[in-house]
Amino acid sequence: MNVGAYLFRMVTNACIDRQRVLRRRPPSVPDEVADAIPHPSADPARILALQEEASRIEKMFRYLPVRQAEAARLRVFGELSLAEIAEIERCSVSTVNSRLRYAFAKLRQLVEEGRA
Repeated sequence: MNVGAYLFRMVTNACIDRQRVLRRRPPSVPDEVADAIPHPSADPARILALQEEASRIEKMFRYLPVRQAEAARLRVFGELSLAEIAEIERCSVSTVNSRLRYAFAKLRQLVEEGRA
């Protein structure tokens, strides 16, 4: 058994559970925004830009189904291969590819429509 894949699976399940809670009761400040705040000595304009970007990304991911959003997060932010994501998600590589294709198409549509 791959310990790394097991740990990723645990984190994935926790993220999915948290996403379900957030869809029922959105937080006043997303955790992603709080985590994106750099050291206090950083440039205030940069801090504001990072906060806005983190908020924008989180809003975009909320338009996606949970499994598509998680696959996109693992691919983009985790920089994982399709095979690694498939192992974590316990599905086939073609399923991961399909989830990513639909996720990125939806995100592209949101940007083009100006909803992101």
